Amino acid sequence: MTAIINLGYVLARRRLMSSFRIELTVLLGVTLAVVLLSSAVVFNDLLADTALRRTLAEAESGDVNMWVRVFNDLDDPRVATAASDRYRNSQRFVAQRVLPPLGAAVGDATFQVETATFYFTGRPNLDLPNDVRPRGRVQYLSDFQDGKGRLVQGRWPGVSGDGGYNDATGETDNIVVEVAVDSAGFEFLDIPLGESFRIIPATGGEGQPDTEVTVVGIVEPVDREDEYWYRRDKLLSYHDDDWTLVPLFVSEEALRQQIGRRYPGIYTSSAWFLQIDRTGLPAKEVNEFQLALRQVRRDVANHLPNGSTSTGLVRILEAHEERLLLARIPLFLMVFLVTGILAYYLTITAGMVIRARAAEIAMLKSRGATTFQIGVLTLVEGLLLAAPAVVIGVLVSPLLARGLGGLVFDAASSGAPVSLSWQAVGMGAAGAALAVLVLSLATLAAAGKGIVEFRQAGARPAQTPFVHRYYLDLLALVVIAFLWWQISNRGTVLTRSLGGRDLEIDFALLLGPALGLIALGLLVMRFFPLAMGLLARAVGPVGPGWLVQGLRHIARDPIAPGSLVALLMLATALGVVGSAFSATLTRSLDDRVRYDAGADIRIQHDAGRIPRAFSGASAMIPASAEVMRTEGSLLT
Repeated sequence: MTAIINLGYVLARRRLMSSFRIELTVLLGVTLAVVLLSSAVVFNDLLADTALRRTLAEAESGDVNMWVRVFNDLDDPRVATAASDRYRNSQRFVAQRVLPPLGAAVGDATFQVETATFYFTGRPNLDLPNDVRPRGRVQYLSDFQDGKGRLVQGRWPGVSGDGGYNDATGETDNIVVEVAVDSAGFEFLDIPLGESFRIIPATGGEGQPDTEVTVVGIVEPVDREDEYWYRRDKLLSYHDDDWTLVPLFVSEEALRQQIGRRYPGIYTSSAWFLQIDRTGLPAKEVNEFQLALRQVRRDVANHLPNGSTSTGLVRILEAHEERLLLARIPLFLMVFLVTGILAYYLTITAGMVIRARAAEIAMLKSRGATTFQIGVLTLVEGLLLAAPAVVIGVLVSPLLARGLGGLVFDAASSGAPVSLSWQAVGMGAAGAALAVLVLSLATLAAAGKGIVEFRQAGARPAQTPFVHRYYLDLLALVVIAFLWWQISNRGTVLTRSLGGRDLEIDFALLLGPALGLIALGLLVMRFFPLAMGLLARAVGPVGPGWLVQGLRHIARDPIAPGSLVALLMLATALGVVGSAFSATLTRSLDDRVRYDAGADIRIQHDAGRIPRAFSGASAMIPASAEVMRTEGSLLT
């Protein structure tokens, strides 16, 4: 076996030097197979990443990002242990069982904690009836002091001295809490910077102790449009129809040590805001991320006391998967068409090579070589050509995918990377293996003839091809007609599994167009010699001798010219399908958006939160209609 392989290597080297044109044709076919199949995988990954990035970029912050909330009483740090401290336990739970499963998809995680509402007192402008008295919550925001907020005047709050409490005696009356307020709150309070007022819990009834607070700083957000401030408007001062609410910013130490000692058991709301990295989640990890996200939400609901989560990311990713599936249908169709035409091209190339080497194969057979040994020689040659083809084709495939992405869906605008995965390398290697397999099988088919059969075949007209001899092309047409009948009845190539909700692609139906093109090529090969024979008879009386003899030769041996005609026809059809790829995606997206909107112009309103079927809005807009959508549930 080793001797056969060495002989194959020597023959391959000599063929490269003696018949480099044929070898170059084979190398081109193998490289083309690698480039097309490998670039299909790269293009598919690029399409998925681009679609995911655009979906996340266009989604609302409340749908993409995630809140984890915990409602607990604030434990007294003097008696709380590592096992009973609910504040620390909830932080530990999020750090160990929420953030790690989500991984790098979480771009930033910030924490906030708010106490129950306090009334403000101790100054004439604050000593008002409770229904109009200024009030606010004591709160701590992580990252606010580290870039999300800036100090306008004064200093950041902290804990001065010993904090004003004595754990030995349990004394907490001397606690003075340093706070900062925003500019609007500073105007509402109308208190000079550095002076104090007092706070008292708004809940708990009479007899609650008051606590002195000192305004040491004025702060403001750096950028109110930053996602950090999403759903955090109530953490800044505002005035509504009933009262003025001024949140008091404190340090985490002041909240835990001073407020916790002064008002043990006070109601608090802790929340973690997880900002999803809209460009850092790879499309190939979406399924794993969805499973992790569902598991995190179950863990919070089942194992974090008084915990809850809020996000619309699961729904967004499910909708993205469905839209991506629809967008991949034209891509898969193109891949099947390219693979079919590629197999046809490789068959033609192998046929040309075998025709050129028919004498050599017959001579090897006459010298005692077996069919298997001749096949091994061709296999070694094919592998030598496949090695550089795989390297060149895999390196070229990202460039081709990037160019197609720019033409089809403007991939550069999303910033999605063009990556070369192991799947792309494997698909390229499969394309090279397909080319080597076709060349080896064609050689094995021709190796059955010895020198006598070779001489006889050269002295007689070419035989009818095997496919035409047994009418396999007509059988293929029957199969294609059945597939088209199935597609026309279903109206789609999408299916839904029994008892499941997810859509799936029926690849058997998707193969219909590719098989149709191949069957059409076989029909051309069947009727091409008949057409050439009729044309030769038509031009015989008036045409020149070279034209008549040429047409008669093509009619008698139509394989080579007919194959080229069929290949040109298939390549043209593929070009037409490729040119409609972008328009198909655009039309599909437009139809889906119109279906979801339901009208050219859509106006949504809540009718003043009163359910009514007719609000009168349609009377002011011609040719419009009103639709009321409501939700309800049956209780038993």
